[in-house]
Amino acid sequence: MIIDQYDTYLFESCRCIEDLSTITDEYDLFISGFNKEDMVRQVFFHIKADKKIWLLFPDYNLEEKDIEGVKPFIEEWVRRDFVPEEYNFVYKPEKAKGIVKELLCEKIKEGMDALEIHNAVYEFSKEKGVNARELFKECYKTLIGKERGPRLGKLIYALGVEKVKKDVC
Repeated sequence: MIIDQYDTYLFESCRCIEDLSTITDEYDLFISGFNKEDMVRQVFFHIKADKKIWLLFPDYNLEEKDIEGVKPFIEEWVRRDFVPEEYNFVYKPEKAKGIVKELLCEKIKEGMDALEIHNAVYEFSKEKGVNARELFKECYKTLIGKERGPRLGKLIYALGVEKVKKDVC
């Protein structure tokens, strides 16, 4: 069973945070939009589910300080093994080879933002006549030792272009 509209379910089942104990069902998947409300956080951690996903929507206009408050929840996700596989990784770069080396060491430039990096990968794949999906997969294998991961442009930007170049070039 999947619940993705827990507001309705919650208020049919209980009237306040103290009544969360009345929700005893277990679910395969629980999806919730993150926001700053305590009730949302408490419900998220109370619901019993094999897998939980917390979505951060741009429409919520969360500021950096709001997202900083997510750290304890992310740590709890990791502790409870709720992290989706593509986001569960360790940065363990290997020296880049072949076309990945050409991309990461020559095409990606300091000062590019996440979107520019992402678009550069696609442009590079077109220029070289290689399948973009395969190029992304090889980049992930070089950076995190897995075939999939978070958005590549965001990953490289978050790590820092200079650091990535130093580690893989």
